[in-house]
Amino acid sequence: MDGLYGVDLKFETAIKLAALHIQQVATEDADGKTVKISVKNMDKDYGGMQRFLPGGIMNHSKEKKLKKVISQQVKQNLTLAAPGQKHMNSLQCKWHYLNIASDIFSYGGKYFNVLLVNSEEKQDDFEKVNVFIYLHDKKTHNILLF
Repeated sequence: MDGLYGVDLKFETAIKLAALHIQQVATEDADGKTVKISVKNMDKDYGGMQRFLPGGIMNHSKEKKLKKVISQQVKQNLTLAAPGQKHMNSLQCKWHYLNIASDIFSYGGKYFNVLLVNSEEKQDDFEKVNVFIYLHDKKTHNILLF
């Protein structure tokens, strides 16, 4: 998840996305069988939490707290299953993931490193900036300079 979203990814949203991603991977690994997801065994089963959480959140939060919060979110996600089902299948996990991700401002945009040229001055004057182009609305393009 690192680098997929800009600075607008909030802790709560990252936890929701991580829990859905964990459920999706666990469901695919189980080949359609009912699976119990153990956040305690994430290192052994899924290669650790860094696979599902951005580095910024991993660096600023204790692993024990993250496991507890993700475990609670996985349990809460059981309510997202279709009526009559106890667990979500892989496709349902992906759909809920994209539904949440689409509300993130940077989803649907792209960051570019560019050089701005000051054409008013006769000397070569360059400025390095990061540009984010938000492509959600096909009619207009909002450009943010950082």
